[in-house]
Amino acid sequence: MSGTVTPIAQAAGRAGEDGLFRELAEQATDILALGDADGGIQYVSPAVLPLLGRRADALADSRLARLVHPADMPRLLASFERARAGGQREAVVEMRLRHRARGWLWFECRLRWLPGTAEGAWRWVASLRDVTERRRFERHLAAEKERAQATLKAIADGVVSVASNGRVDYLNPAAERITGWGSSRAVGRMVAEVFRPGADRPLPAPETGLAGLAAWFHAIADSPVGLRRRDGKETVVQLSVASVADSEGRPQGLVLTFRDTSQTATLLRELAYRASHDALTGLHNRAEFERQLKRLVVDAAAGGGPHAVCCIDMDEF
Repeated sequence: MSGTVTPIAQAAGRAGEDGLFRELAEQATDILALGDADGGIQYVSPAVLPLLGRRADALADSRLARLVHPADMPRLLASFERARAGGQREAVVEMRLRHRARGWLWFECRLRWLPGTAEGAWRWVASLRDVTERRRFERHLAAEKERAQATLKAIADGVVSVASNGRVDYLNPAAERITGWGSSRAVGRMVAEVFRPGADRPLPAPETGLAGLAAWFHAIADSPVGLRRRDGKETVVQLSVASVADSEGRPQGLVLTFRDTSQTATLLRELAYRASHDALTGLHNRAEFERQLKRLVVDAAAGGGPHAVCCIDMDEF
């Protein structure tokens, strides 16, 4: 008989465990709860008062359905069923609990099943932490991200985001159009492979890391940049470079913003040509002739050597 655990001893052991659990729960800032397999609440720690505005003794012997949002109960009950079926014994469920005065608040529930001698004797222990502010912040970030992505999709400037390892992690549609690289092919490649300056500019040494890459891009952004597209054609862009750093100033990435100025460059060349050439003959016009003549006179006065001017009368041409 000395090796046999009697029901009275089992009950005493369980009472001792419950007593230890309750003593620890009294000191916790999260809500700790103990319940049965049918969703009944057997114990709630005192933290339920500041977090939910409810007295612990008022919730004892009540049911989870009294606190849990109806839309979240199915997920909670599903975790119960998986545990009963011998599957997952632990689960993390985010759900809304009703505050006595403030309505529904979000809590992260860490749930663990404690098997007993029979299915009906199973119990659960849960730790509940208020994550309402975190959820609100996540929703705010998600909304901001959606707005930012909508803006990036709408603007005409190309935007390429570069990770700390020098590889592309984002292209907006304008960047895809200008570079000829689709996002699915470009993401994960080294940025200099996607954004390739047309002129032969040696890349920074790999050991210079992100700082060297940033300095290289800042240097070529001083003037219009010839960009070699994925199909081999070249275009001209105006480039801006912004470095991304963490709170301690350590570089975390780059953002390249650029605009296709090839049409503008062509237009400027055309305007410059028309301003200095005769539209009928294609020869330099009077204004260009006078400009070059003044330049040669200044050059001759500075000892630049002799120059000759030949005038032809075209009146009878």
